[in-house]
Amino acid sequence: MRCVLSLTLLVLMVIGGTATGQMWVANRFSSDIHEVSLSGEILNVANIGTNLRSAHVAPDGKVWVIKFIQSTFDIRNSDGSLFSTVTYGLGNPFDIAFDANGNAWMSGGSGVQQFDANGTSLATFGLTVGAPLAITIDVMGNKWIAHRVAAPGSVSRIDGVTGAVTNHSLPGTSNIQPVWVIADSRGLGTDSHIWVIGDGGNSLAEFDIAGNALNNYNVGATGNNGMAVDAAGNIWIGNFSNGQVNQISPAGVVLNTIMVSPNVLGLNFDAFGRLWVTSRVSFSGPTPSEVRRLDSATGALEVPAQVGLGAGSALSTGWHHALVVDSTGDADSDGDPNLIEVLNGTSPYDSQSNSFSSLLASGPTSIGSVFTLTGLTAPTNLTGIAVSTAPADPGLTFPGVGGALLLDPASLILAGTSPILLTLPGAFVLPVAAPNDPNVIGTNLYTQGLTYGAGPTNFTNSTSVTFW
Repeated sequence: MRCVLSLTLLVLMVIGGTATGQMWVANRFSSDIHEVSLSGEILNVANIGTNLRSAHVAPDGKVWVIKFIQSTFDIRNSDGSLFSTVTYGLGNPFDIAFDANGNAWMSGGSGVQQFDANGTSLATFGLTVGAPLAITIDVMGNKWIAHRVAAPGSVSRIDGVTGAVTNHSLPGTSNIQPVWVIADSRGLGTDSHIWVIGDGGNSLAEFDIAGNALNNYNVGATGNNGMAVDAAGNIWIGNFSNGQVNQISPAGVVLNTIMVSPNVLGLNFDAFGRLWVTSRVSFSGPTPSEVRRLDSATGALEVPAQVGLGAGSALSTGWHHALVVDSTGDADSDGDPNLIEVLNGTSPYDSQSNSFSSLLASGPTSIGSVFTLTGLTAPTNLTGIAVSTAPADPGLTFPGVGGALLLDPASLILAGTSPILLTLPGAFVLPVAAPNDPNVIGTNLYTQGLTYGAGPTNFTNSTSVTFW
């Protein structure tokens, strides 16, 4: 089987590349958006030409860009080029959430406006309380909006079936003006709980899916800014004032605290469930902002990606959409539901990362460090590993092999004449030493597996590392 790849290089056929789960961040001062790879490589930069608030990756791959205190927003194609500029009908938009059908729900100004995937307005929803800011969608399709009003504050709920709007006060002990709201995941068939943080205090309020206030916890210090939820249902809260990141259990217990210097402007998880934080190193320069992939247990820096100036929001990924909003869907059409992929550690946005086989490079990739290459497959399978200095775009198919080769054949690193550098049995975790050589800083390596056994022979997804 080591020869399969080299022999079939003679009969390549070109196909379209697979989806890998785009990640974009907006930069307020430099007026641009950056696309960031899973390894921290900057893939693309698109200049918008005006101050920005945030970027939001839609289920169809477009990127919706909210401008800072402006009534229009951009919809960008997946390559960053302009698809259309749209006027928000209720004032200045603040946030966007996408439902399971791919429609966008935009909050801000005096209410919420619903758009289809191309930016055509479908409906508007007036709210009985002012200052609507962040919006989230729960597992049942209900929309929740935080209102930045005097403590204890409130949230509005738009029913996912009827569209009825109700308003719900935070617990009386809340000391915040609500800004951020997020729905969690508690497993298939279990309703979300809703979590709220805001300005002026350190409250974390919890609601059930019907809007009943359940609890109010005090977390960290004032300055909590941005939330994310992980696959275990834990809530992650970043802090702009002191750079603290707190991991909170579904019972409201602080499980872990890590520090990020100098601040946290937002946080999120990528398609494989790894933590990324946005840190505004300076607003107007000269030092760019960074999105950083961290070890969620220790807070150790794995990868820093320098983006533009004045980043002010989380790196946008499809994580929450796959985990909560469309958990029973199949975003990459590989036969595995989104939530199952999340729980199994495969990507819901890459059809070649699935229950048959998956590959992931993770851990620190600074020069001289040790990262890991993790393979997931059945114990009876074998996986041959190939490495290239460049990706193939589009991918290349081979007769009798599932999936596509995503490595550039001309850039493969060979073991003698074979592109297969080593073959590993079953699931594995392979430590890999990064070169301790300053000359490799900024370079990328791309790795892919060929998995085979008694059943099919399939390519895994491609995974990459960026040395820094």
